[in-house]
Amino acid sequence: MTVWYRARFLFCSFGPLYLLLCIGFAVQHHWAQSGFWHADTIAMTVSAAALVLSLVTFLQLRAKFEVGSPSRFAVEPIESLDDAVLSYMLSYLPPLLIDDLASAAKVVPAVVFYLVLGFILLRTDTMYVNPYFLLLGYRIFRVTLPSKRTVIVISKSTEIVPGETLTLHEIQPSRLFFAS
Repeated sequence: MTVWYRARFLFCSFGPLYLLLCIGFAVQHHWAQSGFWHADTIAMTVSAAALVLSLVTFLQLRAKFEVGSPSRFAVEPIESLDDAVLSYMLSYLPPLLIDDLASAAKVVPAVVFYLVLGFILLRTDTMYVNPYFLLLGYRIFRVTLPSKRTVIVISKSTEIVPGETLTLHEIQPSRLFFAS
């Protein structure tokens, strides 16, 4: 999986944040007093565009999950990673606390926070805990393959039984699989 692919995966994982930002800017904007070309409305428009783009990006990525030839493996489940989405979503809080986009003292720390967070997420498996998966009924598991290699599996199944044989499509070599 290329860095560009991982970056797109990370971008779409913040889809719900873009929705929250768009709603927050819409609610905080003083519609009667300000015109359309105000910082709030521009930020709201950018947030809405990012939301739509993140959903389109997710759907494009998801469409390619079953492209590769499948392999069958008996797997041993280690843990469900779905619970990590709540701690992941805590990273959505900093921009919601910004009440003045014109204040560099408030915006710059949030930007630095997201740059560091993006760097960390690109280097860990946490980026695969994408809220879109959970919203669309997918589950995320860490499993052990017969080769004793630990991988991440995205599945429609609500549970993976120890020793269950799954049809897996490799998304990221030796790291991320989709169970069809």
